[in-house]
Amino acid sequence: GINAEYGQRLVDGTQSLLWDQGGWEKRYPGRQVPPYSNAQLLLSVAPRAKILVITRDPVERLYSDYLYFNQGLTASPQHFHTAAEQEIARFTSCLSARSLTSCCHDSHNNPTLRLNLGIYICFIREWVRVFPDQILVVTLEQYSSHPFPTLLKIFSFLELDSPDTNKLGKLLTYSKTSNERTKKAKKKGDMLPQTRNMLREFYSPYNSELAWLLKDTRFLYKYGK
Repeated sequence: GINAEYGQRLVDGTQSLLWDQGGWEKRYPGRQVPPYSNAQLLLSVAPRAKILVITRDPVERLYSDYLYFNQGLTASPQHFHTAAEQEIARFTSCLSARSLTSCCHDSHNNPTLRLNLGIYICFIREWVRVFPDQILVVTLEQYSSHPFPTLLKIFSFLELDSPDTNKLGKLLTYSKTSNERTKKAKKKGDMLPQTRNMLREFYSPYNSELAWLLKDTRFLYKYGK
């Protein structure tokens, strides 16, 4: 939110605000979709809010998420493949009877293999609808490969003064990457090639919808094609 009178800005970095409405079925039994969205709630209390969303290749995001939530002995590329197959089958079955929005917000989605969170269109579409002129979506890959221009774009979007370019350059040069994969997780190895192909096939149509909505082909995550 922005308080123009005092030049103050309130910042909230809760990632799950983008998607999380867990437990809504118990509060509203009999419904297939939540009666309101987090975007609508935020609009009611902060109508001038600026929404910044950073997405990551959903395939790589899912494996990283899996390693974070499955740090025991069972975690492995083979276990990930089996779990991903099962979750894709479960989600596809859900879609045969319910809408995409309903399936994405289903509280029974696997909490340790959050396949639904990579279907960005399911959540971002609503934020764009509610805050059409107050939302900026960038990719993590965009920031990683071009951090300087990406940060300048974010500063401009948030109506912040442009930073000192020399200081910003030093900050980008010497700052450490946060939330890196642990040594233990790295020892698990990369996902299997067949798993990556399977997940790319699953996410591809949703990536296309997001790219169309945002009019930006970077969200296609072309997967080397």
